[in-house]
Amino acid sequence: MTHTQAIVLKLIKKRGIINIKELASFLGTSSSAATQLVNGLVNKELLMRKRNPHDRRTLKIELTDKAHRQFDVLKNRSSETLTSIFNILDDAELQKYFEINYKLLENMQAADNKDKMDGSVRADV
Repeated sequence: MTHTQAIVLKLIKKRGIINIKELASFLGTSSSAATQLVNGLVNKELLMRKRNPHDRRTLKIELTDKAHRQFDVLKNRSSETLTSIFNILDDAELQKYFEINYKLLENMQAADNKDKMDGSVRADV
């Protein structure tokens, strides 16, 4: 699976259902390029197309059951990996880790709010 295909699946997982025009806009590409991308994921049985009952000219794209199962497997794997990584820390170390992360998050949010108030544009990386 390509990086772009993974992005498409994550987007549709988050939004639920999307059409080609919305997908193309999100990706910054043409509708025909988005259609080719969707075709590849349909062939892998990860996406399915459905006619919009309110507008038969448009197709809605959504995840298949197979795609939902793959997301569940990845979520479980990620959880297991994180658990194994953090198992080396005792409770006091975990507490300190969370305190540091919270402090960093607060600082990033404050910087983001300052940028918004200043009218600055911040490039997200």
